[in-house]
Amino acid sequence: QLTCWLAGVHAQKQGWDKHFQANTVRNRNVLSTVRLGMEVLRHSGYTITREDLLVAATLLAQNLFTHGYALGKL
Repeated sequence: QLTCWLAGVHAQKQGWDKHFQANTVRNRNVLSTVRLGMEVLRHSGYTITREDLLVAATLLAQNLFTHGYALGKL
């Protein structure tokens, strides 16, 4: 799940999340970050490099250090 979450974070930064949302909702996230990552990893049209995952992991570490949590307010 961590890999899917990291891929989902990268997909959100790239704007790929809009490709997986219904046309009716564009102003908020519909898919969870993990689900988005799963979808991006399943489709061959999206390339995620090791460096992309490292950037997402850095964001995770920064959120943990700054806020004590990584996923935001639930």
